[in-house]
Amino acid sequence: MADEGDRCAFSVIGGDKRLLFAARRLQAASRRVKLCGFELLENEGVTNVPLSEALGSDALVFGLPFTKNGISLNAPYAKPSVSVREMLSMLPVGKRVFLGGADDRVTAQLSAVGARVYDYFRDPVLLERNARLTAEALLGFLITELPVGLSGLPVGVVGAGRIALSLTGLLVACGADVTVFARDRLQLARATLLGADAAGLSDLGAECRPLAALVNTVPAPVAGAEALSALPKNCLLLEAASAPFGIDETAAEQAGMRLIRASFLPGRFSPESAGAYIADAIEAMSREVK
Repeated sequence: MADEGDRCAFSVIGGDKRLLFAARRLQAASRRVKLCGFELLENEGVTNVPLSEALGSDALVFGLPFTKNGISLNAPYAKPSVSVREMLSMLPVGKRVFLGGADDRVTAQLSAVGARVYDYFRDPVLLERNARLTAEALLGFLITELPVGLSGLPVGVVGAGRIALSLTGLLVACGADVTVFARDRLQLARATLLGADAAGLSDLGAECRPLAALVNTVPAPVAGAEALSALPKNCLLLEAASAPFGIDETAAEQAGMRLIRASFLPGRFSPESAGAYIADAIEAMSREVK
């Protein structure tokens, strides 16, 4: 007999193209899927249903993030925009809601109207896969934005989490001379096992070696005026962290250094793969929901 997860019908409401590809992945797995909030893509063959109909499905899937401004859903292809307040007022009690990267305020709003909230961006498999896609995109930035090849090139990576270590492995494989800057001894040890040099965050200051590029993955101030002054003026700065970011933009501008903000990379460069991974995470979570 099929369990609740097997019988589940989904509505994907808003989100970027990752969610559109996630819907297609769910459909390929014989799921019943409705789309809402993709009206601007109807000329590409996307069929939408009204919000009232979408909210009738067994489970609802929202974008990553759920909202960017607290007022409307994250639905860049919706016409018109979908109000968070309106959606909450129409949401039936007891709905399973899957969303990505939800903050406590959003979770509280949904829980207050009786929704059961599941954050697919806490799925460890999705996080690993997403880190790899992000690292691949960052590698692409370095290849296209630097005037020289990566072999033998001194590159710094700030942080030693999933994305940083995945990028480190790719850079080492390309022959780059990588230094990873981080606080955690275990993470630094993992970086050395990949073939990189390890240094503390404080070494990003006056003692920092000349670098052709510096990639930051830490969402906290780590590369201010002092650290940047120790780098060559032509060092490419690549900011891969989310707000509040790690590289001081004002200091970089004053130093005449080139800074590229590289955010939401899987959604920009690998939406089909990212969407498939989101769908897989939702499938796994659905099987666990009783």
